[in-house]
Amino acid sequence: MSTPLRSTLIIAAVLALAGWGCGATPPSSSGDGGTFDGGATDAGVDDATDGGFDAGTDGGEDCPPAPQEGTPLASNLPAVRRLAVDDTFVYATVSNDFSNNVGRVIRIRRAGGLVEDVAEGLTAPDAIAVDPQSGVPFVLDMGGVWRVDVGSKTRTRIDSAVTLAVSGESALVVDGDAVLIATGFRALQRAKLDGSGSQTLFLAPAGSVVRGVTLHGADAWFLVAQGPSPGIYRVPADGSSEAVRVRNEPVDGHALLIDGDTLVWSEGDSGDGRIVSAPLAGGPATVLASGLQHPFRIVRLGDAHYFKDTTRGPAVPEFLRRIDRCGVNAVGPKGVGPGDLVVKDGVMYFSSEDFTGQGFISRLP
Repeated sequence: MSTPLRSTLIIAAVLALAGWGCGATPPSSSGDGGTFDGGATDAGVDDATDGGFDAGTDGGEDCPPAPQEGTPLASNLPAVRRLAVDDTFVYATVSNDFSNNVGRVIRIRRAGGLVEDVAEGLTAPDAIAVDPQSGVPFVLDMGGVWRVDVGSKTRTRIDSAVTLAVSGESALVVDGDAVLIATGFRALQRAKLDGSGSQTLFLAPAGSVVRGVTLHGADAWFLVAQGPSPGIYRVPADGSSEAVRVRNEPVDGHALLIDGDTLVWSEGDSGDGRIVSAPLAGGPATVLASGLQHPFRIVRLGDAHYFKDTTRGPAVPEFLRRIDRCGVNAVGPKGVGPGDLVVKDGVMYFSSEDFTGQGFISRLP
């Protein structure tokens, strides 16, 4: 199948599997208990006793919102979708048009400076990761996963699994000599960095999508959204045994973070979105934030969690929010969500997915 036809068919599929982009509301978490490793069902989310906050509220007059404008690194960019950071550079996928091969990978030094193109001709480029050993970037688009040669600005496909890059919910994580791929479609893949082979670690049932892969020890943890068996799963990253479901929530998860001994995830849509946490070892879940549009990306910086929410229309500070003892607050600057969030060496890098040519990359502090 040709790349343009493949992309057209897959973009059409997104309208069914990622209905949030069309104003539809995916199923939200039922609030029933999650199951850990086939054990007893836990107590789930108790909305009467959770410690959550409605989006945009603080915890009292002694904790006023504290805007954090950050330090701009690059501005007047196309929509900046995703970020990856190594010791020297911030890499980003940018595109204002998901239907044609006009997407690019750019990079800029972590201290700021000139923006450099390192790859072009991509269709809806989304997740990106950098091998910490070689400094080689890898990017996922509607055509698969590519290894980028920065010097020659060429790229080589290392995995051709069907992706839903256009949805913005794919993920890449480098693990030794391979990269783990949450395709945003049905598969969790493991592909060799040198392109010598790939394997499917998990194939979700029809009607399901795989998102939000993260490494914890020797295991890959990931989200399966929608479909007959949604929730949080884990699988040995080397594929040595089959995946198991560790919680039967969320039903429609978007992002997953393992923060010490705690799972933190985002779920839901259209004003029913939430940020939720639960013990890694199993147990009741707690709502940290609610009333969100379509929350993406979660990171920990200091004593706070930051996340991105989806926004429509003009730039607003609500595209970047913080959860701490003061509650949930928009922390600015004004931007268009989701974009991305990445923490490296105690610094948070974030982007605005503005399709009017006002996309940007900033850092905090």
